[in-house]
Amino acid sequence: MRLALLLTTVFAFPSLLIGQDQPPAYGEGISLTDAKTVMAAAEEYARSNNWPVAITIVDSAGFLVMFQRLENTQLGSVEISIQKAKTSALFRRSTKAFEDRVAEGGANLKLLKLPGGLPMEGGLPIIVDHKLIGAIGVSGVTSAQDGMIAQAGIDGLSTLNPAQSKINNEDSDKSSFAGTVTLDGKPLEMGTVLFVPQSGGRPAGAMTNANGIYEFSNPLEPGVYTVRISSKRDEIVQPDGKVLPAQPETIPARYNSRSELRVGIMDASDEFFFELNSEN
Repeated sequence: MRLALLLTTVFAFPSLLIGQDQPPAYGEGISLTDAKTVMAAAEEYARSNNWPVAITIVDSAGFLVMFQRLENTQLGSVEISIQKAKTSALFRRSTKAFEDRVAEGGANLKLLKLPGGLPMEGGLPIIVDHKLIGAIGVSGVTSAQDGMIAQAGIDGLSTLNPAQSKINNEDSDKSSFAGTVTLDGKPLEMGTVLFVPQSGGRPAGAMTNANGIYEFSNPLEPGVYTVRISSKRDEIVQPDGKVLPAQPETIPARYNSRSELRVGIMDASDEFFFELNSEN
C-alpha cells in the first residue's frame, strides 16, 4: 500500500521532477548556533521594515529548531510560517517555485493538493557546502516581503553557498532611488515593488504609498534587475493595532510571477516609473 501511494504521488506531480535543477543532497541538521544566526538576521530585517511576522527554522528533516513571533503578528501566520519552512526542507526548493507553477494554472493546479506542501513564497532552503541543512519559513506580510525576510536570514550565514546568497557589506558603490507605479492610469496604493538582481543576491523591495510612490531605504548595487510588482497581500496588523484587509492580485502575471520588466541601475539619480495596464 505504501508503494502504491508513493507511485501515485510521483505521477500526479510530474512537473516537480522534470525541468528542475538537481536539488541539493541532505546534510546534517542545522546547528542551534547557526539557527540563531539566521533567526537574528531575519528578525533584524523584519524589524527594520516594521513588518510583524512569524519566523520558523527547521532542520534538514523538517523538524522545528527555532520559532519566533514578533509583536502584533497575526496568529494565522504562526502555522503558515511553519508549513513554509517544512515545505522548503522536505522538497529541497523554495516555496516560491511552487507558487510560480500554480500561478501558471492548468495542470500545475494539482500542486494545491500536494501532500505536505504549501505553495506560497516565504520558504527557503538553507544550503551549506552544497548540502541542505535546514530551511526558514516566514509569514505575516505579503508573500514577496516574507521571501525578502527569509533571504535576509539566510544572508546572515557567511558560510552559505555563494550561488544562493551574495553577502556584501560595502555600500560605497550602491545606489538608492525611488519611483512611482500606476495601474490603468491610477496610482497603485499599498503595492509591493520587488527588484530582483539578475546576477544573484538578495532582492530589494518597497511598498507604494497612496500616491503610488515607492522608495528604497537601503542602497542597491548597480546592475540589471527584474522588477516584480504585486497588489496581493495578506491581512496586516500594524503596530498601532490597525488592521489592513487582505488584497487580491489585480496585476497581470507579466508584471509579477512572469515579469517582463527589466531595468538597469547605474547611480543614485536613477528613477523608474512603471505604467501598468490590467488588460491582457
